[in-house]
Amino acid sequence: MLFSVDEDAGTRIVGWIMPDNPSHTPSVTVFEGSEKLAEVQARVMRPLLREQGLHDTGMCGFVVDEAAVSGLARRHQIDVYDVHTQTLVYRRRYGVPTIQRKLFRLETQVLPNVRLNRLFDSLFQMSYPRIEALPPDTTRSVIDINYSNSIYISGRVYLAEFEVFLQRSGFDICTSVRDPVEELAEQLLTLEWISRNSDDTVKQLGNIGLTSLVDAVKGKELKDADDFGAWMLRLSPEERRLLSNPLTRLLTCHNADEALSLVAVPSALDALSNMKAVQLRSNLEHFLLLVGAHLEHDLGTWEIPPPSPGVTKLAEGLADKEIARELLAADIELYRELSGAIERTQNSMRDRDSQVEGPGPQAAITQG
Repeated sequence: MLFSVDEDAGTRIVGWIMPDNPSHTPSVTVFEGSEKLAEVQARVMRPLLREQGLHDTGMCGFVVDEAAVSGLARRHQIDVYDVHTQTLVYRRRYGVPTIQRKLFRLETQVLPNVRLNRLFDSLFQMSYPRIEALPPDTTRSVIDINYSNSIYISGRVYLAEFEVFLQRSGFDICTSVRDPVEELAEQLLTLEWISRNSDDTVKQLGNIGLTSLVDAVKGKELKDADDFGAWMLRLSPEERRLLSNPLTRLLTCHNADEALSLVAVPSALDALSNMKAVQLRSNLEHFLLLVGAHLEHDLGTWEIPPPSPGVTKLAEGLADKEIARELLAADIELYRELSGAIERTQNSMRDRDSQVEGPGPQAAITQG
């Protein structure tokens, strides 16, 4: 699905949606908060879409006006979604300050960081906190939005697939990186949890590309490292690859089937060095300071909750397992190099600040 919005003139919002099914006529749903105000079907011909063979009829344009939504001009906060995919198409935020920047946060963990997504969602006009759930064409459409300069995107996607488009559209890229063994422990317990739930919302986590592992873990117990070792021996090479070096793969590969190159770790470090803000997940407060400095906005200070006792226990056992170290060899090396680089930078900043009389806190952040 592709989409765009031509204008929000107060009394009317005009745009178009090109659905994946070329014979389908799209519709949009209009919300004010949680209240559904209207459902509007596309009734405006877009001849170019038909002429280029992208849609059977070209009936893709929609108009949300006073006839569809009473008092539209007086409604300061409106959300417009595609009915078929529930993708956000447009968000009106009159009177609400928004950050006029474009930010992409690479999500490196299986479950999205809800607290971070909620924080950024409140600061930007357009917000897409789980971009991995969208088809690639829709993701490209989101990245190419040209009717807003206030956009937040986050997701567990292969960066190499989208990095050039993000840079071309002016996005600042950032991420926080977690200890790979701890991340593996949480991922395993998360997969086990998913396998024991049939709720459709939970099953949507299959969009992270680990569906086969959800099936592989079903009915298994992975409470300690010995359970993990026995389970690993029964995995197929394809399933094992999905677990191997997830961070390095997210930073350097284009898809789940691509093998790591011989220079994957240096390439991953290069990708991280091109980002506007990178920090360890254990120092989330400093990560927010770095991102806030680039956005010129105070994001506040708060710490991430510690991992659950189950994650901590499993991670401690996995750290001593050769099979786990082999599985995460590139990620462990990458994490070690990144941790060292961050420590050296912070030490250098402390030495520099100690030589400058009375530096303000903003100076230290910006230089970091």
